[in-house]
Amino acid sequence: MFDIVCGVSGRHIHLCKEHIDELFGSGYQFGKLKETYNPGYVTDENVKVTFESGLSCEMHIVFPSMPITQIEVSTTDCYRFKIDAPKNISGDITGGGYAIITNVVSRKSIFIQNCVIRPIRHIHLDTKQAKELKLINNQWISIVAGSVIFKDVLVRVKDIYKASFHIDTDEGNAAGITDGMIAKIPFNYISHIMDGHAVEEND
Repeated sequence: MFDIVCGVSGRHIHLCKEHIDELFGSGYQFGKLKETYNPGYVTDENVKVTFESGLSCEMHIVFPSMPITQIEVSTTDCYRFKIDAPKNISGDITGGGYAIITNVVSRKSIFIQNCVIRPIRHIHLDTKQAKELKLINNQWISIVAGSVIFKDVLVRVKDIYKASFHIDTDEGNAAGITDGMIAKIPFNYISHIMDGHAVEEND
């Protein structure tokens, strides 16, 4: 089996450059709250997110900027905020609900259509690791984490990635998995190639 680090993510937001400029001003530099395992960091700035239901919360911004603005929530968040976010591949905001995003300091707000999703669980691998495991981008595999076998885990491959398994807090809590725990890719995984076109992911 191949060992891989688990990353359990709570709700957060990725902002595109255009929306960063609108909310914080052109050239704004975020401070770092903490590094993320893969290249990037959680910023020391929060934004207020108001969902279609009218309910709202503050969220951490994950940097660097991305091609699109994407808000990632769990199924529990959907119940809490009375929203119906689709279960999508990161980077695919098709069918995502709208949100109003507000800078909590300046009170500047922007309306964003199609931005709220529940991201599909996935792994990150660099190209060398993927080649060693005979995996390719957009392939589906199984992962063993704790006492649970996670099926339908999407493979994402880029040179800059570190090997990691990304799930949300619902999945982590259900399986008793915390950040930094080790999951395993079994060598007898069952996999297939994703239908349709590739999607540029956000995290």
